[in-house]
Amino acid sequence: MARKKKQIDPFNSLKTFFSIALIAGAIFLAYRFTAYVLGDSSYFTIKAVVIDPSLAFIDKRDLAKLKGQNIFRVDIKGLRKSLSHKYPQIADLRIIKKFPDQILISAQKRYPMAQVRMKTKTLTLDEGGVILSTVSKQDEDLIFISGRVLADQPLSLGYPVRSQNIQAALRAIKSFQDNHGLAPYHVKQVEVKNLSEINMFLSNNLKVIVDQDKLDHQMTNLSFVLNQGGLDLAQVQYVDLRFRDPIIGRKDVSKNSKR
Repeated sequence: MARKKKQIDPFNSLKTFFSIALIAGAIFLAYRFTAYVLGDSSYFTIKAVVIDPSLAFIDKRDLAKLKGQNIFRVDIKGLRKSLSHKYPQIADLRIIKKFPDQILISAQKRYPMAQVRMKTKTLTLDEGGVILSTVSKQDEDLIFISGRVLADQPLSLGYPVRSQNIQAALRAIKSFQDNHGLAPYHVKQVEVKNLSEINMFLSNNLKVIVDQDKLDHQMTNLSFVLNQGGLDLAQVQYVDLRFRDPIIGRKDVSKNSKR
């Protein structure tokens, strides 16, 4: 016996259509209301931009345009990119929307550690090799890195120099500065011949030779050498820390006496 075809009730179809239309209309009205409240209401208009005290160098005019904007319409990503490009000395920049009407800006400041001459420019670098500025002449208060320091890349403010030799030199400087036993001395210049021979020239004219491996251990050995009693540093020409036992190279006294 053949089955009877199920008849479609036109009344139910019409009821379903109007139900869907009613739900869609309610969603649209809710969206429009929400857009008004969030996007146009003065309740969410930015009234204050709070900047971390360490960022006092930021020009307030760069942030003045934020006031009066709706907090939901602020392009945080674009603002972060703009500030990072203009102020390369900023690290870990954070821009936070504090509802309903504030923007909070915090960051860490990068500090200059060294300078290096590349492509007719003298670059000022932080400890991570980020380019903070380009200047026309060397700052004598900063450590100067020389030797094989080429970097195969465009040089842009706010970006690190991708050079193994420069990065190794910066790590050596940082390791030296972090060793409390070496506090009486400071590094004046670093000459990088290769990763196995990094020459550091100290404030007392002593030459210290290291390589890129186990720098903290090498600096501990250097601290021991420089602080041991009975060693006349005026007669020491260099200290080579690349071997198990430090090698102390003494000045040629006979040459000095002939002068």
